[in-house]
Amino acid sequence: GQSKRPESIKSLLESIELLSFNFGKIDIRLGDPLSMRKMIERKIATRSLDASSAFARKQLTSLVAYSILYKINKISICTPTSLVVTSLLTHPGRGMGRAALIEKVKWLRNEVNERDGRITKAAWGDVGLMVDAVTGLLSSSIERHTNLVETVYRPSNRFELSFYRNQIIHLFVPEAIIACSIFALSPYSPSSDRSQYVSFTVARDDVVKYVRFLSRMLKWEFIFKPARDFLHNFNASLNSLAEQGVVSVSEDNLTITTQPRTKGEKHKLRVLAFMLWPFIEAYWIVSLAIYALFPDKMIEEKEFERKMQRLAE
Repeated sequence: GQSKRPESIKSLLESIELLSFNFGKIDIRLGDPLSMRKMIERKIATRSLDASSAFARKQLTSLVAYSILYKINKISICTPTSLVVTSLLTHPGRGMGRAALIEKVKWLRNEVNERDGRITKAAWGDVGLMVDAVTGLLSSSIERHTNLVETVYRPSNRFELSFYRNQIIHLFVPEAIIACSIFALSPYSPSSDRSQYVSFTVARDDVVKYVRFLSRMLKWEFIFKPARDFLHNFNASLNSLAEQGVVSVSEDNLTITTQPRTKGEKHKLRVLAFMLWPFIEAYWIVSLAIYALFPDKMIEEKEFERKMQRLAE
């Protein structure tokens, strides 16, 4: 978050030694070429914008920028590190056994592939070796307990590990927002073991209201798929969850019923909720900290940040 230091001959000479290090491979993916002229003309036509208006030009710039960022997200790479770390961070327990972690990485890799995610070649290799390599590389952030029946891994520095989860979370955000909304309306928490086996029903209208609220709250965090209106993206994501068997949608009474987990399957709804839960918790903590200042308490910014950190811990 700090300002970038200006380049200098001195800093260049000091960094020469770094050029001898091997930092791994770089994957480069190019998306389909697009015509800026055609994109702008299409946005003007579909949004009925007046290109001569200063406000419309500003809105048009924003629309084009978000469309390009969305396309960049679509071709971003899913690495072995992202798969292993995301599998760990979406596990409700304190630790995860090696066998369970390997199975979940395989499942997550398939989920990414089904969503047309770009998976690097290394991520299609032996998952056991992949888990060993990633947990060894990130040993300062992932604890490894070997004095048990099997090796158990526990994320010890979730904040640093979240960097790797965030590299693929864009593939799941629309569905994750729905999952969080369903759990907010249900009698069960996603961390509850009972949420894996029971079915419950929530009103569709309530889910729409909660999803709309979360989408607005998180609009600065993620790039959503460009669409004419909110309901277009909502219905597309809901239909996707229905096709996967995660939810069952009734048109008569507008309810959504979660399905119980069958033996050997992962509970997708819970995994999706855990992907987004840390963001919601962060906003909740900030809201509590701000509310503590009500009605007229003043505090320095640094001290306010320390109080929020203590509250979070």
